[in-house]
Amino acid sequence: MTIQLELDPSLEKEVKKAAELRELPLAEYVKSFLQEHHHNGAIRLPKGTLSVKEFLDAMAYHGPVSGQMRSQVIDRAFIYGDHP
Repeated sequence: MTIQLELDPSLEKEVKKAAELRELPLAEYVKSFLQEHHHNGAIRLPKGTLSVKEFLDAMAYHGPVSGQMRSQVIDRAFIYGDHP
């Protein structure tokens, strides 16, 4: 993925300096910065947004059913209801 950013000149100077201090190309520094912050939980989805795993986990449960639902219970009628 390629991303183009328009940074405030003072921020750009700081980011370039941080990359130089770590002896990394600017793109590699920004990539490692994002990865580190993602792994530390600093980058999160907006509230109310589910990750794919959370969505699939939520689909595995329905209502007040305790435990995971059996796969044979999930059919077209279960998913779509009365919708044609």
